[in-house]
Amino acid sequence: MSGARPGLLRLALVVLATALSSYATLLSFYGPEQVALAAPLAGVAVVVALTATPRSLPTDAVAVAATSLVTITLQVSDWRLGTVGAVTTSVQGAAVVLTYRLVGRWPGRGRTAMRSLGDVTVLGLAVAAAAVSSSALRWTGLGLIDVSDLANVELLLVRTVVWAFVGGALGALALAGLGARASSGVHVVRPRTAGPVEVLLGLLATATVLAFAFAGDEPLPVIFPLFLVVVWASLRLSALGAVAVTSLAGAFAVVCTVVGLGSFAQVDDARVAAILVQAFFLSMVVVALTLSLSVQDRDRSLTLLREATLEAQERSRERDLVLANLEEGVVLLGEDGTTLMRNEAAGRLLGDALPAVAGSGAGTVTVQDARGEPVADDLWSRAVADRGSGPRQQVLVLRPEHGDARTVEMRSVAADDSSGGVLVVVTLRDVTAQRRHTAELAAFAGVVAHDLARPLTVITGWAELLDSAAEDGEAVPGELTRRYTGRILGAASSMRTLLDDLLTLTLAPDRDLHPTEVDVSALCEAWTRGHVGLDAGVGTGRVLGAASTARVEVEDGIVARGDETLLRQLFENLLANAVKYVAPGTTPRVVVSRGPSSPDQLVVRVTDNGIGIPEAEASRVFDEFYRGRDGRDFQGTGIGLAICQRVVTRHGGSIRVTPGPDGTGSCFEVRLPTGTAGPQDADGADGP
Repeated sequence: MSGARPGLLRLALVVLATALSSYATLLSFYGPEQVALAAPLAGVAVVVALTATPRSLPTDAVAVAATSLVTITLQVSDWRLGTVGAVTTSVQGAAVVLTYRLVGRWPGRGRTAMRSLGDVTVLGLAVAAAAVSSSALRWTGLGLIDVSDLANVELLLVRTVVWAFVGGALGALALAGLGARASSGVHVVRPRTAGPVEVLLGLLATATVLAFAFAGDEPLPVIFPLFLVVVWASLRLSALGAVAVTSLAGAFAVVCTVVGLGSFAQVDDARVAAILVQAFFLSMVVVALTLSLSVQDRDRSLTLLREATLEAQERSRERDLVLANLEEGVVLLGEDGTTLMRNEAAGRLLGDALPAVAGSGAGTVTVQDARGEPVADDLWSRAVADRGSGPRQQVLVLRPEHGDARTVEMRSVAADDSSGGVLVVVTLRDVTAQRRHTAELAAFAGVVAHDLARPLTVITGWAELLDSAAEDGEAVPGELTRRYTGRILGAASSMRTLLDDLLTLTLAPDRDLHPTEVDVSALCEAWTRGHVGLDAGVGTGRVLGAASTARVEVEDGIVARGDETLLRQLFENLLANAVKYVAPGTTPRVVVSRGPSSPDQLVVRVTDNGIGIPEAEASRVFDEFYRGRDGRDFQGTGIGLAICQRVVTRHGGSIRVTPGPDGTGSCFEVRLPTGTAGPQDADGADGP
C-alpha cells in the first residue's frame, strides 16, 4: 500500500496542475478577437512528459486528456472545444516524449534534466515538435470545429512554443536540482551567490521596472531595463531561480497586457500584441537560461579544474616524496638531452656530471666505464641517442674528487610523452656494496673450499691408511691406531670450528638481545682457565703446568651492559686471536684492561705481544673472510674479527685496532654504551 502512495500523489498533482492551467488559459483571452495570450496547459503537458516513466506515462496521459477535456468543456460549455483541447494537449506531450526518446534521453532517471546548453537545444527541438504538431491539428479542427485561419494558427504556434518552453525549462531545471542532491558526482560550488538582502533588492528592482513599464494610467515604454534584471538573476542566482524570476516577470507582462496595461496593450491588433508579448516573454527566458547555464558550466569547469589541480598537487607531492626517499638516482631527459627532472640521489651520485646541477651534488666526479676507461662523451647524449634501441644498461665507475670510488649501474629507457615527443628515463643504482659483497662471497667460497679441503684431506688420508691395514689383515698396534684416529678427530674438530664460526657470523646480526650486567673480567678468566690452564688466581697472571706458556692478565671489576652470550663470543674471539697470532718462539702475553671510560661508555682494551696488524690493513681485518698477509701462515677461518665487529655494532658500540705498546703487537679497543641497548637496537629485536 505504501508503494502506491507516490503514484497516487503524482496523479493528484497532474490532475490539479492540468485543471488550473486549463482554467488560466481560458482567463487569458484578450481583445475583441478574444485571443488567448497564455497557454500554461502546454507547459504542464511538457513537464508531465519530462517527469514520466514508462510505467506512469499511460496514466499521466489519460489524466491530462480527461482533466483538460472536463475543465474546458465546463468553462465554454462546448464538448467539441474540450475534445480539441484535450487532443492537442495529448499530442504535445507525446511529441515531447518521442523527441527525447529519439535523442536517447527518455526514459531514464535524470536524463531529461537540464544541466547544460545542449539540454536547452534538446528541449527546444521537443517544444518545436509539440507546437508544430498541435498547431496543425488545431488548424484542421479535427472535423469538430471550424478550420482556423492562418493568423490564429501562427499565434497558437507562438503561444505553444513560449509556454511549453518555459514550463519545460522550469521542470527540467527542477529535475536537475533534485538530481544534484541525490548525486555523488562533482559538487559545484558557486564562487559568488546572492544573499537574502541582495535577492530582496533584486526583486524590488524588478517590481519597480515592471511598475514603470506596465502599471499606471500612462505607463512608460521602458521594458528594456528588465533585461538588466535578467542578467543580474542569471549571474547571481541558480539557473532555476533565474528562470523563475524571469518567468514571473514575463507572466506579469502577459497579465498586464490581458487587462489592457503596458506598451503591448497599446498595439491595435490583438494578435500582433499577443505575438509581441509572447516573444518578449520567450526572449527573457532564453537569455536567462543561456546566461545561467553558461555560468553554471563555468562554475562546474572551475570546480573540476580546482579539484584536478589539487589532485595534481597531491600526486606531485607524493611523487616528490617517493623520489626524495629513493636511494636510486632518477633523471628525466628531454628529446634534446636536457634534464627535465632529477632527484637528490642522482645529484649525490653524479655531482657536476649531472647537467644543470653542477656543484650541487658530490662535487667534481670523474666518470669511467667498467674497464676503467674515461667516458669521453656526454652521458645523456648517449642515452638519448640510444633511445630507439630499447632499454640500455651500463656499468659506470664514479671517482669523486674526495672520497672512495663508487660503482653505479645506469639504465635508460625511452617513453612517449603526451605531446608526441620522446622522454628518456635514466635510473642510477649504486652497486658498490653489492659488488663488494659479491667479491667477498667469491673470497668466502675460496676460503671455505680451502679450509674444508685441508681437514678433509687429512681425514681421507688417515682413514685410507686404516682401511688399507684392515684390508691386508694386518693388526694395527693400539698406539698407531690412536695416532691415526687422533689425526682424524683433530681434522674433524677443525671442520667443526669452521662451521661453528660460520653459524655464529650468520646469527650475530639477527639474534635478540637480552641486556644484563655482564662481568667481563669473569668471562675472560673462565676462558683462560679452559684454554690456557691457569688456576683461580688468574688475575695475578700466574701460569701453572706446561699446558700452555701463555700469560693472560685480566683486570678485576670490568662490568659491561649487554647480551652475555654475544659478549662472551666477542671477548673469547679476541683472546683466542691474541694467544694464537704470535711469532715462533715467543711466549704469548695478553692484558685485558679498562680504558678511559665515561658514564655513558665503557672502554675495554685487549693488548697482546703478537705479530701485529699493519696500519694499511687495520680497517679491513674486521671484514668477513679477510686474512691479513702476516696471518696467512696461521690456521684460521678469517671470521673471528668479523663476529667481533657484528657483536659490537649490535650493541651500538665500536671496535678498532691500533699498534700495541712500543709498536709491538696489537691493541683492540672495544667501546660499549653503558645503557640497556645501543641506538641500533632499542628494543633488542632488530639488528644492522
